[in-house]
Amino acid sequence: MIDIWNQIKENHKDWNVYLYGNGNNELREKFQQRINELNLKNNFHLLPSIENNKLLEIMSKSKIYALTSYSECFPVIILEAMSKGMVVISYDCPNGPRNIIDNNTNGILVQNGEKVLFAKELDKLINDENKQKFIRENALIDIENFSKKAIMEKWFLLVNNL
Repeated sequence: MIDIWNQIKENHKDWNVYLYGNGNNELREKFQQRINELNLKNNFHLLPSIENNKLLEIMSKSKIYALTSYSECFPVIILEAMSKGMVVISYDCPNGPRNIIDNNTNGILVQNGEKVLFAKELDKLINDENKQKFIRENALIDIENFSKKAIMEKWFLLVNNL
């Protein structure tokens, strides 16, 4: 995400990026060093992990969630972000995001590992309030497919058909 943001930072000086987590100290120091090298320290923030309810509160005040993992299983964080009205942009990494995101309908999928393309798509998304609104509205509808009620109905159907 650091390298991606560096590509578009000049276009979005009024935006801030927040990266939460308690990775090992060596990795955290490498991240901070890279942020300093690229002169991103004014709007790219490394923060420690926080309680889930606090994170959800922050998410409800945020616009875009960028998932830059090269590999995911089933990223619940995408569902959480969508439920809080965030527009999700993610690498189309194996298995996870493509099972939730319908590209350009309820989120954005970018070819896995393509940092330049991810930066271009993020830049376009930030600049297009109408697209954000369209994706956000669809995501808030589609998130219902993952509600407890919807999942339980699928389980009951599966069990009853055995």
